Amino acid sequence: MVRIAVATGLLIALLPVGVEHFQRGQRNTSTAIAAGTTFTRRRQQFRFEACRPAWSPKGNEIAFDANWRGTFSVYVADTNGNHIRRVPDDSVWSGHPAWSPDASEIAFARGPEGHRHLFIMRADGSQLRQITDGLGNDHFPAWSSDGTTLAFNSDRNGKREIFTVRRDGSQLSRLTHNDSQNDEPEWAPRDTAIIYDSDRGGSWNIWVMRPDGSADQKLHAGAAPSFSHDGGRIVFQDTPAKGIVSLFVMNADGTEVARVTSTNALDFVPTFSPDGRQIVFCSNRDGTREVYRMHADGTSQTRLTFAAHY
Repeated sequence: MVRIAVATGLLIALLPVGVEHFQRGQRNTSTAIAAGTTFTRRRQQFRFEACRPAWSPKGNEIAFDANWRGTFSVYVADTNGNHIRRVPDDSVWSGHPAWSPDASEIAFARGPEGHRHLFIMRADGSQLRQITDGLGNDHFPAWSSDGTTLAFNSDRNGKREIFTVRRDGSQLSRLTHNDSQNDEPEWAPRDTAIIYDSDRGGSWNIWVMRPDGSADQKLHAGAAPSFSHDGGRIVFQDTPAKGIVSLFVMNADGTEVARVTSTNALDFVPTFSPDGRQIVFCSNRDGTREVYRMHADGTSQTRLTFAAHY
């Protein structure tokens, strides 16, 4: 595990759990690969692929999307990759699953390219209902901790921007306003901030803002950030060398950055387990994009999905 020191910069106060500031990020000369952008252009390389894993708040299941039956669908498995089921069990493009805080529901993107919107369903795939509409694609939903609001990105105004919407589809609000691509929003614990990634300035960096879009600040180079459930750490992806994407863990203030995967492959879109002891992520290290699990320090990396067996 490689540790990287981060210099102190301009800070703003947003986070709870004893973390008082965010660090203004360092610019990375290499370009981090943000899920949903560069990987979209890579999809033709793989016949089968699984991606976008999300750990249930109860800790007993993992949701992910996979192209195993000719189109992307949402699947749920136990934490060992067994007992896989497709939800809902149909052929409509579905992806980017996100568990509600009580694990009873899953928000996800659904529909054809150009008309892809957010839906919510029960965890068993029942009671499907549409949340957003209009032109464009809505992706990467993330629940607020009280379960009332979803943050997501949308290209409905041209570039991908971060929005929020109530779970009933009301109170749609645009948070970012820049001529860049903005992706992967996630709420800080107790909903004090929203973290996301953006390619503004020519490289992918992690940014943080208040839930109303104010106090927008760069935190660190990288993409696909995800908080631990206590809010003390962030796991994310970055590009240490050309053609390689690795996973890193840092404190929520941008300090004590540790590289936790070191393959010559693409390791990406990580999320913590509810207890913070494990990380689930995607990787193409074995030739297809599959879901993997490891300890938070990068040890005991285990492959969970096997497309050829499904």
